[in-house]
Amino acid sequence: MTKSVLSIFFGICLQLVYTSVAQASSVAERSICRQDGEYVVFAKHSIMGGSLGQEGSLADRSNFQRVHEHIFFCDTGRITENVGFGPRNGGPVDEGVLFSYSQEAILSGRESNGGRVDNFVPVDDEKYSSDIIRGILGEISNSSANSCNVVPEGQYSQYNIITNNCQDFAATVRRVYWQHMFSGTWIAEGYQCPFGAYHTEVISIQLNGSSLIATKLDSGGDRCVPTGSRTFTGLISNNISKGDSFSITVVVGSPNAPASGTALGQLTIVDANTLYLGSSTRDGITLRRDEGR
Repeated sequence: MTKSVLSIFFGICLQLVYTSVAQASSVAERSICRQDGEYVVFAKHSIMGGSLGQEGSLADRSNFQRVHEHIFFCDTGRITENVGFGPRNGGPVDEGVLFSYSQEAILSGRESNGGRVDNFVPVDDEKYSSDIIRGILGEISNSSANSCNVVPEGQYSQYNIITNNCQDFAATVRRVYWQHMFSGTWIAEGYQCPFGAYHTEVISIQLNGSSLIATKLDSGGDRCVPTGSRTFTGLISNNISKGDSFSITVVVGSPNAPASGTALGQLTIVDANTLYLGSSTRDGITLRRDEGR
């Protein structure tokens, strides 16, 4: 990466600005933050007279719709932060910048230039973890010439309406989400020890590159794999997405020989905050992100 490209790249990263919490729900917030809790929404609205089109269409899959796609952070029905990618000077090929809508625009539904902010529509029903999305955006902001590990080197140094637009940016953040979403604390239901005795447990999952390591913070009385024990490990592929499953190594045991063996299992991504663990010895364990931790 050349010095000039680096300068542009870091200049873009510094454009990441957050809006403050609005005091009352606006039309834009009611349109975007439709669900309870704190989470992230990817939403889009039409530009240049375009239509929102059909989800899954060729134009949608190729990120070539006449829409702007934006990332919004929601908390209790209000937009607290937002970020999108666009051209600095409005050209179809231009220096790219990350930008945010002002609090005034979120409240009034209009930008200072008259552009609408009150007609955004969520692209899906997922409640993406705010912490995970912040981490991804932080990695983009902190990337250097030797550590651009979220997006290819210089990808966002240049905006191109066809090959590197706002939809490409949002799609990249979403794609990386499914690789990063495992990190955090999870409430697991369905562990059995002994067979037929169910426990609700607290699991911590940490990522080290593509390696996943899960540890029991609270076994809930499970003496087969007690508190403090490693409970499963695995490797995450670069192209994993919602609905995908991959092999993991599950730690097993008994009250008389706790955490004494391993078995092959499968971990499935159910949605942005839910995992399903199945193995040859233990089936039906559901892990839901603990949003309180």
